Amino acid sequence: MTHPRRLTSASALAIGVACLTARTIALDQEPRLTSGTFEVASIRPNRSADQRSSIRHEPGGRLIATNVPARRLVLHAYGLQTFQVLGGPDWFNSERFDVSARADGDLSADQMRVLLQKLLIDRFKLTAHRETRELPVYALRTTNKDGRPGGQLRHSDSDCSGTVPLGTPALPNGMPTCGFFGPNWAGEPISSGRATLVIRGMTMDAFGRALGPLVGRTVIDRTGLAGSFDGDFEFTSDLGPPPPPPGVPDPYDRDRFPSIFTVLPEHLGLKLEPGKGAVAVLIIDGAQKPTDN
Repeated sequence: MTHPRRLTSASALAIGVACLTARTIALDQEPRLTSGTFEVASIRPNRSADQRSSIRHEPGGRLIATNVPARRLVLHAYGLQTFQVLGGPDWFNSERFDVSARADGDLSADQMRVLLQKLLIDRFKLTAHRETRELPVYALRTTNKDGRPGGQLRHSDSDCSGTVPLGTPALPNGMPTCGFFGPNWAGEPISSGRATLVIRGMTMDAFGRALGPLVGRTVIDRTGLAGSFDGDFEFTSDLGPPPPPPGVPDPYDRDRFPSIFTVLPEHLGLKLEPGKGAVAVLIIDGAQKPTDN
């Protein structure tokens, strides 16, 4: 079976230009979830050769971004996926930054994102607008005709209802019990060249949103599966572990990683069906490099 290729940023842009614009919303007209700004915020360029990067929300209203391109800061701030942010200057992808910011007290993840939006508008002089375009999407469905979960996908024993706060109790191997999608730290040692991914306490809607960046499209939950789920599956060619630092041997045999289109049906009893749907995108109209501080 031949699967649609992942969209590159160029092809996503070409599709977007050809589609009808349904609506445009200026950034300053979007609803705000909280008032104020970060009390303290430091932004510095990161000129290391390391390809690893991270964005963390920590207790006490702290946001720590390490070695992050400006485009990823925008993705995080607006809760979007790579193919949903179009435009921007060349340096938006190539230049990386360290951000350390602190708000007044503990805030929710959504509130922290709004403060990051304001920081980008203030320090990066970000100007942008939203549009809705008809773009290729995937529908996430079950492979079982009766709609039951299959393979290694199972209902979670953890209570993951409501918002998961910072400091959620973790499993014995250190993974969170709710809202986790990542490597199975208790699996085979990486020296074997094989490793597994897990989901812990995730709804199918959240899992679909997590799959979007891997397949280059919005993934819409059409499984009909309610509640939170745990699952185990192999690393895929679409979601391999990050490359090692320069000069460090790669512990993985990446040629052995199967496609996500193979792993989902075989391991989780899920499949991705291509189609088209309305997708919200953010068009970057302008931005400037921040000054060091």
